[in-house]
Amino acid sequence: MKKIIVGLIGQTEGFDNDDSLFKDRYYFLDNYSQKIVKNGGIPLGIVMNNLKLIDEALELCDCFVITGGSQILDYHVQIIDYALKTNKPLLGICCGMQAMAVYDHNDQLLEVLNHDFKGLKSNSQAVFHQINIKKNSILANIFKTNKLMVNSYHQYKITKQLNNFWITAVSEDGVIEAIEHKEKWLIGVQWHPEVLNNMDILFKELFKQARKYKNDKC
Repeated sequence: MKKIIVGLIGQTEGFDNDDSLFKDRYYFLDNYSQKIVKNGGIPLGIVMNNLKLIDEALELCDCFVITGGSQILDYHVQIIDYALKTNKPLLGICCGMQAMAVYDHNDQLLEVLNHDFKGLKSNSQAVFHQINIKKNSILANIFKTNKLMVNSYHQYKITKQLNNFWITAVSEDGVIEAIEHKEKWLIGVQWHPEVLNNMDILFKELFKQARKYKNDKC
């Protein structure tokens, strides 16, 4: 079976410093690539041109993963718009989920307390909490449960009801932990599945949907 090509949308560094030719860069954490390869995909880092995505690069991909990060930029919105228009599945992680909310509702993100553990040295030290998953949601069907333990590595949260996305998971303290598009396979999760051993099934489902897209296109 031919492997799925996964467009990996990374983060930026240095673009606010225009005094050097060598500070502007894009980066991708290896955790995402490892999870993609482990589950049968090929990670393809989408390199932007001056913070803009190249359409020809997007066309090479069967699905997309928007990784976690510290800020939402225009290319995040561009990739979400592209995925919606082409029906290519997309998984947004942490900042990727927040970008979906901004795209959908121009939502102003608010700082959330007791969910940011970026200073920890390893995932084994992370604070985990339970989330409640909406029945009959895609996530509930994937994990075969309505309750799940997830990690916390985020500083901001979505604050409003969305127009085109269902809110499908919420933490015990009311933080929105997952959203799903009402018509397309676009899912956002607030936690970091790329560093959790029990989250392979989420990536496998993403690739399954990508194969379905390819078959429907043929």
